[in-house]
Amino acid sequence: MIYPIVFDEEGGTVIASVPDLPGTHDEGATREEAAERVRQAALAMIQSLIDDREAVPDPSPADGRPVIVLPSQAWTKVLLHRALRDRGWRKADLARAIGADQKAVNRLFSLFHASRWDQVDEAFRALGKTFMPDVRDAA
Repeated sequence: MIYPIVFDEEGGTVIASVPDLPGTHDEGATREEAAERVRQAALAMIQSLIDDREAVPDPSPADGRPVIVLPSQAWTKVLLHRALRDRGWRKADLARAIGADQKAVNRLFSLFHASRWDQVDEAFRALGKTFMPDVRDAA
């Protein structure tokens, strides 16, 4: 999951924002610091969207702009969230389908929890999906 970012400089401070995730911005003393901080802000924003059962916007093409790269498991969990929404299910429905408790299912949707891949695969199967990773050249 690679989102383009925009930098603005204001009074010696670098402000980074993610246009595809409105309201996602942070600052730092350098571009590198601002980029890392906005990467964390993007994860928090996406987690908030998942928690609120809202759609998570796709990243737009970078077209030469600087980017932030989010962890692969974060993207996987966004895809799981989309599959859940597409099916019209709530997390409780998924919990029943895979025979797991609510806490375990909540962790499957937490961007800050390292879920086991076999559990993620089981959740996709319950939703009638197959997870297929994709590898691309680095940005």
